[in-house]
Amino acid sequence: MSKEALGIYHQSWQGQPAYIEIFVDNIIAQSPRAMKIPPIRDALFSDVIFHEIGHHVHVTLAREFRKREEVADDWAFRIGRRYFRMRAWYLIPLAKVLGLELFGKKIGRYRSPSA
Repeated sequence: MSKEALGIYHQSWQGQPAYIEIFVDNIIAQSPRAMKIPPIRDALFSDVIFHEIGHHVHVTLAREFRKREEVADDWAFRIGRRYFRMRAWYLIPLAKVLGLELFGKKIGRYRSPSA
C-alpha cells in the first residue's frame, strides 16, 4: 500500500467476503479545511467509496475488458451521479456553472449511454 492510497478493494478469497478498506487519514489530508463543509466532505469520501464499489461491480457483475481503473472510475461516476441527484441535487447546477469535476469527469459534459 502506498502512502497516497485512499482506498483498496479486496476481492472475496478462500470463503471470505469481499471488503473495501478506506484510508480516512489520507482522504482528510487531501483537503483538511474542506472537511468542515459537509457537501464537499461527502464528495471526497464518496468519490473513494464509489470507486472501490466500481471495482466490486467490475469483478462480480459487469466484467469488461478495459483497464480496471477506467472501469472503476466509470462506475464511480454512474453511482456518484445518482447519489448526488438524490442527496445534493441543489449543488449540481452550481457545479455545472463552475465547470467542476465530479468523480473525474466534467459535470454536464459526460453522458453515459446506460446510466
